[in-house]
Amino acid sequence: MDAMDGILNTLFCCTLLCLTHGHVANGCSISGYYGENCSFPCPQNCRDGLCDSRDGTCLICIAGYTGPRCEEACKDNTYGEGCVRACGNCKNREPCDHVNGSCPNGCAPGYQGVTCDTGCLITEYGMNCPVLCSNNCIGMCSHVTGHCEAGCQAGWRGPTCDTKCDGGRYGRNCSEICGGCHGNEQCNHIDGTCPNGCNRGYSGDRCTQSKDFNLFKNSLALGHPFVDQSSRHDPESIAVFCFAALLFTSFVLILVMLVKLRRSRIQENGPMQGNNEEEIYKIKSHAFTFATSPIDFNYKKNLI
Repeated sequence: MDAMDGILNTLFCCTLLCLTHGHVANGCSISGYYGENCSFPCPQNCRDGLCDSRDGTCLICIAGYTGPRCEEACKDNTYGEGCVRACGNCKNREPCDHVNGSCPNGCAPGYQGVTCDTGCLITEYGMNCPVLCSNNCIGMCSHVTGHCEAGCQAGWRGPTCDTKCDGGRYGRNCSEICGGCHGNEQCNHIDGTCPNGCNRGYSGDRCTQSKDFNLFKNSLALGHPFVDQSSRHDPESIAVFCFAALLFTSFVLILVMLVKLRRSRIQENGPMQGNNEEEIYKIKSHAFTFATSPIDFNYKKNLI
């Protein structure tokens, strides 16, 4: 058995010498050269300067090169020994260095490291991961864009949840509508409380206790301005105002008509007996009584 092992070792050594130094009978016997009389140096990209002693093909290429004589740089976003490693996430999808895989202009957003093949930590994002995710995210943010993938905490909005609710809204997704805060100011963007109290007609921490608050919500949902509803007249007040204005106008018109009618009669019948000033005063008194007394259509007809 020992004799057999010695023979196998001898054959292995001879084979290794043939591969590394060339076949003496058919080529160069000097390491690093090939051809008859060792006339040619091995290609420069052969690893350890070793090539076939007859035709100069490289036994193995150095990192970053391929081909029989190792003259071709790695391509198709590969690098390294044998061009078998894929480039990382270089900025603007640029090719990496074909030898060591480094990115010439840095990493794409969301990645870090020399070869840009390591993603940002779960709390970071951006180019080379310099930015922390917003504390207003629910859960993690995207390591590339920083967008909050599960949405925002109550009171915040926007892709990165860094903008407070406004425009009379608060709460999760800014979906709740503020109450009647004093001076129509913005309520707390998180819980909807009014910092300086309520407008007239509203009560409660959120100033939502009012019979008109549902009208508030509907108006705001339709895009109407957020105003103090307590400052508006209710239908009863408007009706009373209109009736009073109509009554006053009627009084003025009737007074003018009566005066003109009385003067016309005076002109037709000649001078009146008695004092004209007294007659006109009586007409005005009747007109005032008419305008201020309960509505009686027969009385007014008789008066005219």
